[in-house]
Amino acid sequence: MANYYYAYHGPDNEHEFDYKGGYGVSQDYKWNNVRIGDLVFIIQYRKKSQFFELCGLFRIEGHYFSPDSRRPYRVGLSDVTKLHTSIKLQEQELNEELPHTEGNSSWSLFKRHFCRRGVSFQSQLDSRIVAVLHRKIADKGSRLPDITNDKGNGLVSYEGGSNNKFITKYERNQKLRNKAIELHVDTCLACGFNFGDFYGEYASGLVHIHHIVPVSELGGPTSVSAETDLVPLCANCHSVVHRYKDNTLSIEQLRNHIKQAELAS
Repeated sequence: MANYYYAYHGPDNEHEFDYKGGYGVSQDYKWNNVRIGDLVFIIQYRKKSQFFELCGLFRIEGHYFSPDSRRPYRVGLSDVTKLHTSIKLQEQELNEELPHTEGNSSWSLFKRHFCRRGVSFQSQLDSRIVAVLHRKIADKGSRLPDITNDKGNGLVSYEGGSNNKFITKYERNQKLRNKAIELHVDTCLACGFNFGDFYGEYASGLVHIHHIVPVSELGGPTSVSAETDLVPLCANCHSVVHRYKDNTLSIEQLRNHIKQAELAS
């Protein structure tokens, strides 16, 4: 059974990632962590582009030692996803999707997962991270195998990319999000659910921020008010609001659905 790993191609590399040259690490224990047949996601950051890119998913085909290389413990790779171009990653969007992890508090959740020193081949990926990266590739039309949980406790499946992505996809301004939470608090405006009250301090402050008018309908850069244009919703209510692409529910419509369901139960 193949395991999933992650590797980072950072800005200190002179050229963009090319799987035909393999991938190298400087410590032999990481080299020994991975086996032939294991799979590795590779993300690169190029100084000139100023953004992160998912290069694809690659299969490890063998190990070799290159003494003249800066990172001599190397693996040969084959391209599983065969993407035409690397996938530009939206850091803020991924912050909403990735599971919590400890690390430098001044770093985004994305950077804590993928940019810390020595992360390449360090350990097997959490199946939740695998699912997030799989979806990014699936959105580009690449066919991928089912995801097998690295702890052997079941299959983690996903359903075809963007049809099930009910996150605040277009929110780019963290300050605006924080202001909306400050004004409206972190309780769902539709059903009253509060993550912190239900799960405790660990989940305190967790909430989705919903654009009353979807950003995709604004027709370009538009002034957005944290007070009148953004509202907090729990993940369930946010999913229901965006269930149908051509019919985004208003908060009042959503509340009516909740009331009708309560009366029918």
